[in-house]
Amino acid sequence: MKDFYPEYIAAKQKLTRLEKQHDNYQRKVRNQMREYQVTIHKMRHEILKLKGHNVERCQELYERILNEYGITEDELKSPMRDRSIVNVRHALFYHLRHRKNFSTIKIGSIFNRDHSSVINGCKRVENWLDIPQVYREELTILELINGADSQEGA
Repeated sequence: MKDFYPEYIAAKQKLTRLEKQHDNYQRKVRNQMREYQVTIHKMRHEILKLKGHNVERCQELYERILNEYGITEDELKSPMRDRSIVNVRHALFYHLRHRKNFSTIKIGSIFNRDHSSVINGCKRVENWLDIPQVYREELTILELINGADSQEGA
């Protein structure tokens, strides 16, 4: 048994060194992955800025819409269920989701809603588009938003 003891110690020491090297490599890879993720995140934001999809620009655009309908931003973000406010809110949800490609979570954070409320609002606007004869008044909101957006983009 004494003959194997020095070999056992040498093997154990070598294993310990290899485990430490492995841990160092893992740490290095994790740090590199974190750096890459930060870089990708910054690049995505730059792309959105170049495309003109920043939130500040959208808020300026929608202030014009709110002035047209006589609604304040606080009313729009409040839990009020007045039909005129809800229609404008849903039209803005739809526009941000389908024209600007914002995520439902981001839209929800703008309007103090959760993502499921945004999805529901977008579905209601899709119903407007399916039956335009019934929803003429509601579709004028969407046309106004699209018209203001095209003027802003020009």
